[in-house]
Amino acid sequence: LGSDVVGNFAPGKIDGLIGKTFIGNVDKGVFGGVYYFTSTSSLDAYLESELWKGIVAHPNLVNFKTDTYGIAPISDVSNGIASMRKMTNNQDEVTGNSILVVNYELNEMTLEDHAKLGSDVVGNFAPGKIDGLIGKTFIGNVDKGVFGGVYYFTSSSTLDAYLESELWKGIVAHPNLVNFKTDTYGIAPLSVISNGVPIL
Repeated sequence: LGSDVVGNFAPGKIDGLIGKTFIGNVDKGVFGGVYYFTSTSSLDAYLESELWKGIVAHPNLVNFKTDTYGIAPISDVSNGIASMRKMTNNQDEVTGNSILVVNYELNEMTLEDHAKLGSDVVGNFAPGKIDGLIGKTFIGNVDKGVFGGVYYFTSSSTLDAYLESELWKGIVAHPNLVNFKTDTYGIAPLSVISNGVPIL
């Protein structure tokens, strides 16, 4: 099915779509996509499109969950701006690439203080600072009070090593960041067709 539909997400096919990464966690039976759009309006238009409605109506795809986020400008430091990343269109370069999606909420912290915290820590995620990290996008949905990051790693082992690192443990231990949720996924190699595979 993915191979049949991926062409619909190729560059230039959907207004404002920068790229889509086809993701999956086989052990948990959860699949989906990470989409990067140039604007909220293009994202909203996609969610109203016949293509999206057709996907959601597919009888074998169930329990859909969609989350939308803005992207913090500091993500340019951490190679997290999709339109600025080096991408590959070679499926052979997709050998175990993985995604980590982190969500958390704020506890007794203003949005301004949260933004300052992001500015203070973003340098830790700059290219070359964390083994295997391709890039981190700092995300947030202010209306829902949910923040976090989308991390692209070269392998599941480098992702796992990050989750064992002192940096990660320090983030999770921060008293003003609560209700952490982490989800890990593999990246389908066909994502190269939809401009969905960043590389170092």
